[in-house]
Amino acid sequence: MKVYRMIIVLALLTVLGCGGSTALRSCKVYLQKNKDFPKAEQWCLKAIDEEPDGWEGYYWLGWAQAEQQKYAEANEAFTRARELAPENKKEIVRENHRSFFVDHYKRGVTALETRNFEGAVEEFTKAVTIYSEDGNAYNNLGVSYSRLGENQKALDAFKHATDVDPSSVSAWKNLGGSYMTVGQSDLAMQAFEKILELDPDDAEARYSLGDAYFRAKDYEKALQHYLRAAENLSDNALLKYQVGASYFRSEQYAEAVEAFMEAARLSKDTDLMTYEDAMFNLGVAYIQLEQYDAAVAVLERLLEVQETAETHEVLGRAYARQGKQDKALESLRRAEEIKAQQ
Repeated sequence: MKVYRMIIVLALLTVLGCGGSTALRSCKVYLQKNKDFPKAEQWCLKAIDEEPDGWEGYYWLGWAQAEQQKYAEANEAFTRARELAPENKKEIVRENHRSFFVDHYKRGVTALETRNFEGAVEEFTKAVTIYSEDGNAYNNLGVSYSRLGENQKALDAFKHATDVDPSSVSAWKNLGGSYMTVGQSDLAMQAFEKILELDPDDAEARYSLGDAYFRAKDYEKALQHYLRAAENLSDNALLKYQVGASYFRSEQYAEAVEAFMEAARLSKDTDLMTYEDAMFNLGVAYIQLEQYDAAVAVLERLLEVQETAETHEVLGRAYARQGKQDKALESLRRAEEIKAQQ
């Protein structure tokens, strides 16, 4: 990275030459030859006082400040240099500005990949402070914060990511998920809808939009988006479960039964938690339909997998509706025993 930076500097020196005011020449000498960055900063500031609209003074000032890790000030100086530079110089100023960012960004990626989330936050924070125009850095900063449970800081980082790069589907997904985490379903909807504007066929975004509507208790719209998502995610057991839950909350119990059955089939050998939830709610849906024999069969099968107080309680209700009072009382007693043991 040091070699890359020096190559660009030498190229820039060749383009600029060694002219300029005494203050600007002194700034360059202290920066490049003496490596005295505080002195270089002082002379660059004098050069700017002498020529407020001169882009080179800001450029070298940014360099001197960056070497001192005064990243916020350096970012302002580099940005101002690019604004003032002629068109044929703007890109090389940007590349030199960004070179300080790259070091920290790469360290941040390594830290994130090795689950050093504190280190990742530190490096990505430095990266976005020195160069605030890279959406990926803000996105990764948000991911790092979220892994640490810093939900509000993660949310703020994801907002910056979408501001810097409004076309980033990844950033919008993370922003939507972050809004869901902090309980702001309405703003989560806006984020997921933005993704669908960018890519109407993004089934994962449509699934997440369904989750946002479900969280907001708008089960009809949740169901619409879940069903659209299921067209491309037909083997997703949890999505099928959410379809069933939306039908159930909408009191469409027959449709809920079908969806829960499919969720149970898909998850039986791969996702025990989803399987248990699907079977439990399938039994409840059968009770709502007054199909007690079917409810009993499902709930008894579920007890073979895992015995819980809740399953015994619902099974007891089903037995009672069948007129099997002894079995109902037995299930309810067993439910109380399990609760007492917890």
